[in-house]
Amino acid sequence: SNRPTLSRRFMPEEGTPEYEELRTNPDKAFLQTFAPQLPTLLGMATVEILSRHPTDELYLGQRDTAEWTTDADILQASEDFKKNLEAIEA
Repeated sequence: SNRPTLSRRFMPEEGTPEYEELRTNPDKAFLQTFAPQLPTLLGMATVEILSRHPTDELYLGQRDTAEWTTDADILQASEDFKKNLEAIEA
């Protein structure tokens, strides 16, 4: 997946030891900005789990079968709700 990593350091201000390290050894300074492996893995796992959707997931205004109820009032209210959602999304 293409998600940004976590960074734990701000860009150093000129005149500080961190700035001098950035100037003299930019690779080392860059690598020190990344979070340790465990917090990074936990963050990645959390994002991965939360971004999954089941294949049979239903969204507001959708039904998996047309026969979910036979009550005409409820069917009409559901259809009105679906149209309202479509109008909001448009």
